[in-house]
Amino acid sequence: MSNKSSNLDGLIALLALASAAPGIRVETYEGMPEEVRAALIEDAKAGKIVPTPDCDCEFCKIIREHSPGASGGEPAAACEAPRAEKERAAETVPGILREAAETYEQRNPLYGDAYKHYGETMMGFFPLGITLAEPEDWNRMGLFSMMVSKMHRIAANLSTGGHRDSSLDLAVYAAMMTELTEQK
Repeated sequence: MSNKSSNLDGLIALLALASAAPGIRVETYEGMPEEVRAALIEDAKAGKIVPTPDCDCEFCKIIREHSPGASGGEPAAACEAPRAEKERAAETVPGILREAAETYEQRNPLYGDAYKHYGETMMGFFPLGITLAEPEDWNRMGLFSMMVSKMHRIAANLSTGGHRDSSLDLAVYAAMMTELTEQK
């Protein structure tokens, strides 16, 4: 199987997953090689893939623009077969692991290898270490950890405008942290 075919299959599988689980967004269209983008547009024109309903990410906008349903008719239903196949595969351990690998391969270029730098970041915040003695301390530390993770994602994408979902998540975690801090 060629790398181009493998990339396309992975992207189609991710789109099928996104269609099956609204809320998962594929926002890396701009980072795709031109030949992959062209192949996706051709598949959209042929009705092989459709955008996630009610999704406004760049990828879904492009697919929506080129899909047969773009003229106001019903969207192409051809994504049902890949989605059903993906759902069956996800019921086995190898299928679940393939799905996890595809997700990692799709998202890691966007998120970066933050997991390799998390320790250094935390040591920067807590050079003398930190003592967590009470459940409330662990609750705040859990939120702090999630905030650091989101900041890593934002930093990895800062030169291209940031990462909207992570910025919104960060705002929620900060509000949650404020609630916990005020209850102490």
